[in-house]
Amino acid sequence: MKVKVLFDYPTIEGMIYKDTVLIVTESEFNEKKHDEKVKGITDTGKICWVPKKLIKSMLLYTYYMNKNSTLVRG
Repeated sequence: MKVKVLFDYPTIEGMIYKDTVLIVTESEFNEKKHDEKVKGITDTGKICWVPKKLIKSMLLYTYYMNKNSTLVRG
């Protein structure tokens, strides 16, 4: 599933910037708590660990942003 990073997040390899889209496994995203880190892959293929509180599901984001209120998969 796709998620969007809400805030800039520094890592050892470099910054993960706001609005970066990551691909994470849905089961891991759902089972992690607020402060626990979720493994994600960026569009460039870089693997990173980001706290769940800094990411939001793109599926819910596109649902609320769509004016017709129809479910759109992003």
